Amino acid sequence: FCFVPFDVEPIVYPNPSTESIYVKSNTHGSITLHDLNGRLLLSDSIIDQIQINLAHLQAGIDILNLTSSSGNQQVKIYKK
Repeated sequence: FCFVPFDVEPIVYPNPSTESIYVKSNTHGSITLHDLNGRLLLSDSIIDQIQINLAHLQAGIDILNLTSSSGNQQVKIYKK
């Protein structure tokens, strides 16, 4: 599986976060959030922007995968 960069980088903020993050993208697609052990924490679709609640997650690093017709992107999410 090869990651191809988006035409325009998705924006993930605030990162790090304690409560929630926002993901803004120039395209429609899907997102998944995995912990560092590969466990799926969240799967959803994105149309321009989505808010992701992190309050129930443990502090640490998780991997956000964004997939669309423009390509694929991985972003490290830091939960305080």
